Amino acid sequence: MRVALLFPLLPVFAGLAACGGGAASADAADVAKRRYAMAGGCYAVRDAVQGTYLVAAADGALRLDGADLRAATPFFMKATALGRYAFFDPAQRFLTLAAANEAGAGAAQAAVERGGETVAGVGDQLLWLPPALDPVGNAVDDLGDTVSENAALLDALRGPRTLQMTAAPNDASEWTVDGSGNGFTIVSTLTGTALGDADGAGRYDFVPATGCAEFPEAQLNASGEPFKGRNADGTVFGYAETHMHLGGSMMLGGRMSYGAPFHKFGITHALGNCAEDHGPNGVLDVLDTFVNAEKQFPPHDTVGWPTYQDWPSWGGQTHHQTYYVWLQRAWMGGLRLMVNHFVANEELCQLWPVRQYDCNEMESIQLQYDMVHALQDYIDAQMGGPGQGFFRIVT
Repeated sequence: MRVALLFPLLPVFAGLAACGGGAASADAADVAKRRYAMAGGCYAVRDAVQGTYLVAAADGALRLDGADLRAATPFFMKATALGRYAFFDPAQRFLTLAAANEAGAGAAQAAVERGGETVAGVGDQLLWLPPALDPVGNAVDDLGDTVSENAALLDALRGPRTLQMTAAPNDASEWTVDGSGNGFTIVSTLTGTALGDADGAGRYDFVPATGCAEFPEAQLNASGEPFKGRNADGTVFGYAETHMHLGGSMMLGGRMSYGAPFHKFGITHALGNCAEDHGPNGVLDVLDTFVNAEKQFPPHDTVGWPTYQDWPSWGGQTHHQTYYVWLQRAWMGGLRLMVNHFVANEELCQLWPVRQYDCNEMESIQLQYDMVHALQDYIDAQMGGPGQGFFRIVT
């Protein structure tokens, strides 16, 4: 199965960090626009009623007592999705609704999810038997999916949550920013808890600031204005990529191949360290031993960004080789059409014991379909809002 992706002839929207804003008197339309335009900008957070500023202390605690902009903590606004952000402070920490036992609960949840996928895999294997046993196989598969999807019930193990700055981000580090003419609300995307007083959500202004830390991210390393328009005969000028696997790392259970074309927290998570899938020194990267045309793995250096010593490589098959910033550079260089092929193989998936997703091929295709749509929204989020990005799905 494949889906065509069109790179429209639109200019790249740049300079979003310079977008102004923060005045409580702004009308609703202006606030809605600035909800997206803050992406990639440096801002201080000000209480729209009291006029005090949010301050991140050295010990990670948060206070809303900054008297003026000079006392405020400037936050780099990393867009994680449309209207959603990670707040990154000068000490390279993330605003997080942190849990008391995040590490232990996270490990338990991961174990439950892996167990559920293993059970689902047994159900898929039973479907290889005579058709009369299909109901049994389907029931076991459904049981495994239910276990994995309900792993969130383990959230109780995390304990009470407190607002603080953390060195590493997690799902509780993502915030949904929304608002009307009287300022913005800042709500935890994970829990729905609003930043504000005990009576309800507070209202905040985002005031342009300076002094933000540089967010770790891939660099475009390209300049100039991309060609836009058409040839004299009406044809589009550019080149096509006819065979891509943007979701290739999601196939075969999602743990045999490492990496992704984007991640809400950036390249350090999308293409960081493959040891989480391939083990120390890549010792579990068995497949690439047979299919890599460039060199034999394992072992290999598991670090991806920023060194890229051993991966991605032209011959490698088990590390993702496409990142959205690199797609943007290709678009600037003339890429105008991409054909993205979905890929799955249930039998090969069943042979690998470590999985993140069900081996069912239709479920794998659905995951890849959803991911490509999320990629389109993510690129839009980096560039100022819905429809502002260079990446469009042909429908």
